[in-house]
Amino acid sequence: MSTIKRGRVYYTRLYVPSELRQILHKREVVKSLRTSSHAEAITRSCILKGRVVRLWSVLKSERISMTPKQINKLIQQYTKATLEECEGERLNNLQNYNDDGLEGISLVIVEKLEENYVKLMNNDFSELTEVANKLLAENNITVASESTPFKKLCRELLIAEQKVLKTELKRWGGDYSDQLISSHADGEPDEAPTELLSKVISVQMSTRKRMWLN
Repeated sequence: MSTIKRGRVYYTRLYVPSELRQILHKREVVKSLRTSSHAEAITRSCILKGRVVRLWSVLKSERISMTPKQINKLIQQYTKATLEECEGERLNNLQNYNDDGLEGISLVIVEKLEENYVKLMNNDFSELTEVANKLLAENNITVASESTPFKKLCRELLIAEQKVLKTELKRWGGDYSDQLISSHADGEPDEAPTELLSKVISVQMSTRKRMWLN
C-alpha cells in the first residue's frame, strides 16, 4: 500500500494478492482518501488498510474457484470409480457368499444408508473431507476447507454416496436396471479412483462374520 497525491487530493494504492487477481481481474486498486491534508491522508490510509486486509481474508476463504460444472464432474468421478470398484469386488467374491452372506451384505448397506441420512440431516461432512480434498488435488483445484464451495462439494458427495448405496443394494440382489453411470460427456478421460465404499462394506462384512462365528 502507498499514498499518492493527485492534484490537491490524496489517494491510496492497494495491491491485490496474487491468488485473488484472477477473480478481481486487477493487480491493484486506487482509492481516493478525500482529503488534501497529508497527515489526515496517512490516518485514513491506515484505517482503509485494516478494512482491506479483512476483505482480502474473506475473499480468500470464500473464493469460488469451482463452478457447478466442476462440482458435477467431481461427483461423477467419485460415483463412477466407487461403483466400478464395487462391481469388481462382486465379480471376484460373489461365489464366496451364500444366502446368509448376501443378506448380511444387504444389512450392512442398509445400515450405511441410515447413517448417510443422519449425516445429511446434520450436515456432517467429517468423514468426507479427506475424499473431497483428494478429488480436488487430483483435479488441480484449490478451495478453502471452510468455504461454501467446499461444503457444497462435501454435501454432494454425501448425496452421491446415498445413490451408490441404493444402487449397490439392487445390484447385490441382481437388479441392474438402474444404471447411474453413463459414458463421459465431452470426451473426458477416466479419472483415478477415490476412497471406495466397497472397502467399508468389506471391513464391516468381516466384522459381522467374526460376530456370527463367536
